[in-house]
Amino acid sequence: MTGRAAGAPGLVAAAFLAALAGPAAAQTPPPEFFAGLYARIGRAAGAEPALLDDLVRIAPGPGGGLELRVCQPEGAPGAAPLVLHFTRFGDVTNLLQGGSGAEQLFCQFFTDLNNDPILVCSSAGARFTLTADPARAAEAGPGACG
Repeated sequence: MTGRAAGAPGLVAAAFLAALAGPAAAQTPPPEFFAGLYARIGRAAGAEPALLDDLVRIAPGPGGGLELRVCQPEGAPGAAPLVLHFTRFGDVTNLLQGGSGAEQLFCQFFTDLNNDPILVCSSAGARFTLTADPARAAEAGPGACG
């Protein structure tokens, strides 16, 4: 008897293989997970930033991305949808990016205790948070969110 546990070589081999495998790949939620109505609270871009307190609808977008549409009448400034795509920065995988130039938007997504999405976003001067808020659906009005 050598004094070692009978399963020790197997445990060492399993630990060695686990170390070689590295960290598990993070999975991003499907675009449908984000679909719904969100309250947008924050600050708009511009020389004199204004308070943002409105609604945004998120829907699955082209290419597996997310389409954001501010709840405004069709043709109003800022009513055009913006498509965000999943991206990563090093080990950070909960990122979204869309647009270009002054319209470029970056968001990091999380979930709250109810597993509802929260997006923290920034662009050139604008900073806001999107939180799921289906209770405010009546404020959106028919057709205001596309």
